[in-house]
Formats: sequence, structure tokens, C-alpha cells
Amino acid sequence: MFTPKLYSRASRASKTDKQIKGRACLCLYKWYMIMVFNSRKIKSAVALLAVLAILLSSCGKSGSKENTLKIATGKITGNFNPFYATEEGDRAVNSQVFRTIQKTGKNNKLINSVGSISYEYTGESKTKYTVTIRDDLKFSDGRGVTIDDVIFFYYFCADASYDGVYSDFYLNDIDGIKEYYYDDTAWKSRLAEFEDDADKDNLIKKYIEKNYKDGADVTEIKGIRRVDDYTCSVTFNSRNINAVSALNAVIVSKAFYTGEYVKGSASVVRNFTTMSMGCGPYFVSNYNADTHKTELKINTGYEGKTPRFGRLEFSDISESKSDAADTVLKGKADVMQTVATASVVNKLNGSHVKYFITNDNSYTSLFINTRTVKNDTVRKQLMKACTDYSYLDKTYGSYYTKVYMPLSVRFEEYPAVNCPYYSGDTITALLTKEVTKINIYCVSAEGSEEKILADGMAEKLNALGIKAKVVLCDYAQLAKDAATGKAGMWIMTVPDGATCDKYDYYHSGGRLNLTGLSDDSIDALTERIRSSTGFSEKKGLTVGLLNAVMEKAVEMPIYQKQIITAYSTDTVSSESVDSVSDCDGYAYAVAELQINEK
Repeated sequence: MFTPKLYSRASRASKTDKQIKGRACLCLYKWYMIMVFNSRKIKSAVALLAVLAILLSSCGKSGSKENTLKIATGKITGNFNPFYATEEGDRAVNSQVFRTIQKTGKNNKLINSVGSISYEYTGESKTKYTVTIRDDLKFSDGRGVTIDDVIFFYYFCADASYDGVYSDFYLNDIDGIKEYYYDDTAWKSRLAEFEDDADKDNLIKKYIEKNYKDGADVTEIKGIRRVDDYTCSVTFNSRNINAVSALNAVIVSKAFYTGEYVKGSASVVRNFTTMSMGCGPYFVSNYNADTHKTELKINTGYEGKTPRFGRLEFSDISESKSDAADTVLKGKADVMQTVATASVVNKLNGSHVKYFITNDNSYTSLFINTRTVKNDTVRKQLMKACTDYSYLDKTYGSYYTKVYMPLSVRFEEYPAVNCPYYSGDTITALLTKEVTKINIYCVSAEGSEEKILADGMAEKLNALGIKAKVVLCDYAQLAKDAATGKAGMWIMTVPDGATCDKYDYYHSGGRLNLTGLSDDSIDALTERIRSSTGFSEKKGLTVGLLNAVMEKAVEMPIYQKQIITAYSTDTVSSESVDSVSDCDGYAYAVAELQINEK
């Protein structure tokens, strides 16, 4: 059994005058927030904010300086709500505002951050997880963090009216979560009534809406239990390797987000965008909607070491026409993260910039629809015909990773494969006999790498006599056209999950199984992997699954981008850059960076 790290609950040392002053300012900040968000009729909020700004200008954590660290990032829309933020820049800002219970360490393993998650097996198949957080965590309004904030995260994500980043949380096999989600203890029998109906999804949606309309009937999730102020238990009805990742909650403030929220009204929480509340090292102090620049200042209650940079400035460079490397080379930013290419690396080499390169948390794959191309051998030949890395070699040089099996190379369960799986196949007349025309869908935009790759594949197929057409679409359109067979092939970025579990993609009942793959042996393998307990067992099953999937030729991974994180040593100490090179990008590195004092 995994043993959690124990955190002491020692009494706090007496506060200094500066700390007391800081607490007073935080109390005023908290008072202001309550007045703005819980009393909509107050018309003096703007005047209060002006007074608050003056007072806060003299408030700061002891020993900190107002040194600014400028960070260049992707698209910033001003949505800093962790439940809904999806844009790269918004999430980059959130990485400094919020903390999760555990964080990603080396080899993609979750390690303790501000808490721990342990487990024990109970009964024949159940698993009881114990979630513990530190007792010294503070939100940026001065309020202490308790396990109630974590439990709120679980409950909100299990609300059927929530449609954000974690809206699939209800799919976890937590005892009682389906009753809560559907707001009906008899949900199994009701869903069974819709099983054979062509309009099943719409009927389920109406069923949920009706249950929620008259108020909540099921108000508790049976498997989630509060133990004390810093601990809760969560019971799963099965053994699932995804559970720890699913329970790795973002620490959010229940008091901040639940002013007007009740079950069924998730849209109320959606409205919290530019204002946010976390226990990370910084909080958002200003967002400029015109320039998309975002200012962050130190959370004086942060439990870690006081950040040396008292102010962060995030800039959106997603629309910039200049090379991303120029942002640090020309002093526009001190920290920059972008896709690694040969040109970017060449520019940075020999400059005042230090950088390190890591694999991206996603990879790009080609999928083939079994409804359109029914023959396994023909699908293999299509894969062979579409294999070409010339565009990637030209663009990225050596700074991308070729992926030969449908699982990210970041996981230890991934087998060492160094050559294309279909390299020995011969393209025969069977291919052009079985496939005369095909649509290649691309879940991306015009000019993207995915679109360029799709165009290259279409050109190759057309040369063989197959009429291939590239169709740009969003995921919803792809799912619809894949189900009818209209989408014969597609290129799509596959997000890297937190475990090796690929049930959703390859099980016949998987929610992301767009290819229509249905195979009893593959179903059995995905189910066994999901419930496996030992690493050796999991690795062996994973190898078997990947080989079986490749034999079915429904997915051919193409490549994984590499990400370069660069730091200007004009501003940031070289030694501190070396010390954070193992961090997940700059998410956990910023608070550890030291100022170049020269």
C-alpha cells in the first residue's frame, strides 16, 4: 500500500508587525470580495477598490521585492476560472494561482505537493482512498484551506449542469456518484429504458434536466466522507488505476465560488473569470482585456518559500508574427515556453538565455474508421501509404519524438519501440480496389501542422489513384461524421492522460472510441489494465494491448512535439534555472527562481 507523507500540524510562530499588517490588508481584501460578489446592489465597489489598491500598495510579504518577472505565453482570454479555463495562456496564469494536491514529477509520476493520496483495498473489489492536505495552506484572501474546499471540488465536478474541463468526473466509479449526478437513486433502471433508442443521448439529457428542475433530491455522494478538517475518504466500487489522478483536485475556495451556487446552477460559477481564488504563490491583481496582459502579485499566505519576484507579468504572444525566441532575446520577456524547432534552438544557442527541452503532454495520431474501411489488412496498407516524416524533419530537425505505438512515451509502461510498426507491409492492388475515395478529417485549423500533414497524406493517396479530400472540422463534427462513416480517416492531437489506461479509446464501449473498434480480446485487456495493481502486470498487459490495437490498424501515432522553456539570465540567476530544469515547464519553477543580482 502506498504510504502518504505525513504533515505536521505544529502551532504557528508569533507574527511580526509586517505579517500582522499583511493580514489586516488581506482582511480588507476579503471584505471587498464579499461585498462585490455577494451584494450586487453595492454601487460603491469601484470606490472601495480604489481605496483597497492604495492600502494594498503598502502590503507585502516580509522580505519580498517588487521585482517583475515577464512571462510570454499562449492565448490569454482572461478566463482564470480553473473549472473552465482551456486556453494555454489562461492555464499558464492559473499554474501560479492554484495548486493541486499532487504534482507531476519525473517519469510522469504523481508526487506529493500540498497533500497526499493513499489507498487500501477493501472487500472483494472496493478501494478506499484517503485524501490529506496540509494544515498551513492559505488562500490569497487570508482564509485557511480545509478539506471542505477539496470536497467542494469533487461535488461541483459531479454536478450534471457543469460542462467544463472536469465534466467527466462523474464517470469515476465512486460509490454514489451516479445517484448524485443523475439526481435519482433509480438511475440504472431509467437509463436502461433509453438503451435501444436512437435518440438516447437527447433522452438522457431531458431526463437529467427534469430531475434537476424541481431541486436536488440526492444531495450527498455516499462514497465521499469528511474525516477531519484536513482529511477525507473516497470509496471506489472497483480497482481503477485512474483513481489517484481523478482525485488530484485543484485546491479552490468553496467560500469564494459558492456565493450563489447550488446543485444544478453551475453557470453561476462559470461567471467567475478574471477574479479567482487559489493557494498558489501568486494571485491575479490585474487583467487588461485590450492588451491581454495579466499581472500577478504574491499571495502573502503562500506556504512555500517567499518568491523572489514580487510581480509576474504574463503576455499573450499567440498572435505575434515574430519568432518566439525573439521575446527573450530582445528583452520582451524573461521566461518563454514554445514548441521546440531547429530555428528556435539555433537562435538561442550562444546567447544570454538558458533553456531545457521536454516532451509535450500530447501526441498526434492518424486514425482510420472501421465503419469505412472494414478490412484490417487494407487499413494497414493505408497506414503504410501515409507514413512520411519529411515535413517534420524539415520543420523540427531533431526536436520532435517519433511515436510508434498509440501511447505517449512519457509512461514507464510504454514499450521500447524504435521502428514503424507497418514498415514491412507491401502496398498492393487490394488497397485501391477496396478504397476508391476517402475523406481525411483534420481537427485543427488551416495552416496547422496537422493540416499540412493531412494534405501530404491526401497527395500520396491521390497519387495511388484514391480520391482523398481533406476536411477541417471541430471534434463534435468529427464524432458525428465518424459515427456515420463519412469521416474515413482523421488526424488529431491526443491529450496525454495521467495513466497508461486507454480504455476510452479502444474498448467497444469507450466514450472516445470514434473508430468503431470492437474486439472481445481488446475489451478484456483494457478492463484488466484498468483494474491492475502491480507495475509488472500493468506493463505486460499494456504491451499486449498495443500490439493488438496495431494489428487492427485503427491508430498510427505520428509524432510528439518537444517543448522548450527558456530563461533570460539577464534577469534570472543561472544557478536557479539549473535547479528547476526538472520542473514541469515553469508551472512549479517560477516561485523557485532567483533574481540575477549582478
